[in-house]
Amino acid sequence: LFATLGVVLQLWIEVDPDPNPDRPDLSTPIRLWNVVSYFTIWSNILVAVVAFLLWRDPLRNGPVFTMFRLASLAMITVTGIVYATVLAPLWDPTGWQRIADETLHYTVPVLAVVTYLVAGPRPRFSPRTLWTMLSIPLVFIIYTLIRSPFIEYTKDGETRHWYPYHFIDVDDLGYGR
Repeated sequence: LFATLGVVLQLWIEVDPDPNPDRPDLSTPIRLWNVVSYFTIWSNILVAVVAFLLWRDPLRNGPVFTMFRLASLAMITVTGIVYATVLAPLWDPTGWQRIADETLHYTVPVLAVVTYLVAGPRPRFSPRTLWTMLSIPLVFIIYTLIRSPFIEYTKDGETRHWYPYHFIDVDDLGYGR
């Protein structure tokens, strides 16, 4: 529920037509596409889907579901840790953005980990499952590196490409770094 509400709130915020100095001047469809291009959103959607499936069938199991369950837990944990240590110090959201921000980056990661530890399910993961679940973050990186060069905007008179995070911004870092 929290993951779904956080994602919906973040999408609603992006539809707001008021100018935002922190947001590139892009069309609403591109801004919405950018929102769903954040790792944070991918991990929250995956948590929401897995949680819904477990709510429908608490005994759900199987190799594919187990892989998605582990991926959702790992991805949302990374989301919380990276946000708290790297991204949160870079900005101070207010209003609805702060609510969405705290829900997506703090509430959902904590609830997902605590729920997993308290209620499970905790099937044993094979090494194959561990390696397979890394395919989702790998797809995210490939998707980002392919998509971002096509999303251009102007900042301070300079044409830039939209990357979801500064630590993967090829304009600033280059592909090598």
